[in-house]
Amino acid sequence: MRGNLQTLRAYSSRIIYLLLLAASAFFTVGGGSPPSYSCPDPSGHCYGLVNWKDPNFSAFQTIVKTVQLNAGNGAMNVEMWFVQAVTNPDCGSLGTGNVCWVEVGLSAGADSGGCVIPTNETHYFWADNRPNGGFFCHDMGPVSPAEFGHNTIFGVSRDTDQPNSFRAFALAQDGRLLQGVSTANTMVPDTVQIGMEVTGNSGTQAGTDGTTFTLNWFSNNPNNPSDGQIEKTDGFTFGGFPPVRSGWTRPPSKWGSAGEFFVMCCG
Repeated sequence: MRGNLQTLRAYSSRIIYLLLLAASAFFTVGGGSPPSYSCPDPSGHCYGLVNWKDPNFSAFQTIVKTVQLNAGNGAMNVEMWFVQAVTNPDCGSLGTGNVCWVEVGLSAGADSGGCVIPTNETHYFWADNRPNGGFFCHDMGPVSPAEFGHNTIFGVSRDTDQPNSFRAFALAQDGRLLQGVSTANTMVPDTVQIGMEVTGNSGTQAGTDGTTFTLNWFSNNPNNPSDGQIEKTDGFTFGGFPPVRSGWTRPPSKWGSAGEFFVMCCG
């Protein structure tokens, strides 16, 4: 998870060398296990991300195709991050360059900050690294079999009912709502990221052919975070080199609300 990232100091110089977690619960029939790999990042994390910068972010949400994850001998997350990328000395030292965030998504193998998710199970989770609060992870439970192959909406927004709070949520296709609140969180979000994070060196896979992010939506209204619009810019892509593959299959600058970002690992 983000708590172990060693490279976020580089993030501010190249628009966050990341932050934030996923893999598939099944192997290719007759093809054996997914191949071994080596993450090129010094922290041992692999990423496939797209970042957007905006000093006025109040909310962001994305739709993810829910797939089974298998983390092999590491961890895998498919998620979004709501980030204060500008260095904040109150954000603690997790090897992240004193960056704060709230994240939400799917995970297999998350094992820090309070989460202990089996590597062969896919769970919903959210986590935060708050100013003067440290890093905490919250396991929201396993994805139900009926939810695989369907869309889940993930989002983070300012909580207008509680000062200095952010609400993270997952809304499954069947209407099941899971959520948590990051309280006493004085961060000022200026970056959003969507994508995949992987650790380990073998056995990791996300579905049979990865997954996608669509209908990315944001708000700049701090008083009414539900007042927003579709993100129609392409942002800045990062990573996407083996073993993680990622990129725009349909750039939103050309496709608008039909924009689609894909992530795959690790076959």
